[in-house]
Amino acid sequence: MRDSVHQLAAAPAIGALAQAHVLGTEPTAAVVAAFEAGLAGAAFVDEVARRVAVVVSHACLLVDPAVMVIDGGYICAGGERLLELVRREIATISPTPV
Repeated sequence: MRDSVHQLAAAPAIGALAQAHVLGTEPTAAVVAAFEAGLAGAAFVDEVARRVAVVVSHACLLVDPAVMVIDGGYICAGGERLLELVRREIATISPTPV
């Protein structure tokens, strides 16, 4: 699972995604810039949320979601707005409520 987590949602993967969306290569700055850009940054933010949701939904099979902590630079930069998008994505792909 480590490789899949890193390929989907680790900082280097989000940095590569940011670069593809012309937001630079630093994930934290890219998330902030995307939220500030509003609709122009929505595709990037939605993809970040989808990737994090996939990882979290897999982890929910092993760990009680009530005690799970999602942390990291770009996660913190997105704050509650990003976490709400992640929650919505999880609800569409996971049988486990979060």
